[in-house]
Amino acid sequence: MKTTLLIVIVAVLTLGWLLSRTRSKDQRWSSQAVPEPVQAIKDLRNQLLTSPPETLGFSKAGSDSEVWGILMETGYPEALATLVSLRDGNASLYLGHGGGVIGGGGHENVRRAAIGLVKESAKYLTNMKSTTSFPYPAVGRVKFYVLTFNGVVTAEAGKNELGEGKHGLSPLFYAGHEVITQLRQISEAPKRE
Repeated sequence: MKTTLLIVIVAVLTLGWLLSRTRSKDQRWSSQAVPEPVQAIKDLRNQLLTSPPETLGFSKAGSDSEVWGILMETGYPEALATLVSLRDGNASLYLGHGGGVIGGGGHENVRRAAIGLVKESAKYLTNMKSTTSFPYPAVGRVKFYVLTFNGVVTAEAGKNELGEGKHGLSPLFYAGHEVITQLRQISEAPKRE
């Protein structure tokens, strides 16, 4: 009996030690910084995050929502990915190394998905914090910057946790990925001559 109890205790302690040594990818990457984006991406990002909405053509008049846009940023080892969706249906995906897809709002599927993401983001305002600083997410992390007429609010979570539906912001993450899917489809569509 004593031997069995000792074996169980050793097994539990060993398992606890192994679990403490094994961290998820989200945790492992959470301290790794993304590569610094190129200046053009930094400038576009900064303009959206710091400009008054009126200077970008958005007015609260006639709007039933405080939200006029959202940035969903994901940290990858290779680059920062910044998805932008605006209330008018405009959407773009900027990659930190300078690539991406710009101006998807001219396509109905993109426009619909972008407006859906902006509307979805309004549901989470009370769970987000007001901010005036805009750091990039670490590798494996996702930061949401919701642009409102009263300033910017933010929240952050692990990419894997969001993707697996294990976080309260997972529906917002999925709505963002619907915009990315639609942007990818227009960028991969054959060009008409």
